[in-house]
Amino acid sequence: MLYHLNFYSAEELTAILGRSAELLQLQCEDGT
Repeated sequence: MLYHLNFYSAEELTAILGRSAELLQLQCEDGT
């Protein structure tokens, strides 16, 4: 899976992780 992360920019990864956290009802802080 880590290999595929090379295809995403930092902004795209932030958006993906933010959506995933929301779906899983996890709390995430900006900048972490």
